[in-house]
Amino acid sequence: MEIPKFVRYTAIVLDDKSKDKLLKVFGNKMPEGWKMIADHMTINLGNIKTIPENEKYLGNKIYISVNDFAMDNMVAAIGVTVTNADIKSTNNKTHVTIAINEKMGGKPKMSNDLKDWKPFKRPFLLSGIVTEVE
Repeated sequence: MEIPKFVRYTAIVLDDKSKDKLLKVFGNKMPEGWKMIADHMTINLGNIKTIPENEKYLGNKIYISVNDFAMDNMVAAIGVTVTNADIKSTNNKTHVTIAINEKMGGKPKMSNDLKDWKPFKRPFLLSGIVTEVE
């Protein structure tokens, strides 16, 4: 009997090239001591079946466009748009958390509360694979 895996969340997990690009563009803009993340765009908590119409994208390469940036004293994130698929997300604002102020209690989920989004002047594409993260 196969033991079912526990899926923490479903996400577009960025490839190394995209993660490196984010770190190059934003890494030196983060306050000293912040923990860099910049590795995925959450689609939903739990497995992909949470949003059944997304199941067809599992394992597919997806492109996301960087639209804007927001930051407060706990978290920094970029707002993104999926460009080559009709992926639904449970987040009101699709984003990639860039960094968190872990020492002060910053958590990646705090990116959902960011309000002051500034348009990004040099849009670029990132890519990743739709993955169930255990």
